[in-house]
Amino acid sequence: MRDGTDPVRAYTENNQLFCTRVSDGFEICNGMEAEGNNIWQGDNLKNPDGPRWLSARGTITVSETEMALEGCTMGGAICKSMVWLRQDE
Repeated sequence: MRDGTDPVRAYTENNQLFCTRVSDGFEICNGMEAEGNNIWQGDNLKNPDGPRWLSARGTITVSETEMALEGCTMGGAICKSMVWLRQDE
């Protein structure tokens, strides 16, 4: 689980996935491409608790109850995964 407690808004537009932290608009994922049934991949995945300038190649898998994020940066030297539970609005 991520350390932060701020809600994240996830939405699709033009067959791409976007994820933004509600409190400050920080883009956690920006334009992830659909790679299959509820699976998204791309090079612009960011750790919401990390530096804003650091992007990773990652995969996001979405289900009805959770969103799983996995990403690596620096040629695979640093990898991290998170699972976020869906919250009702």
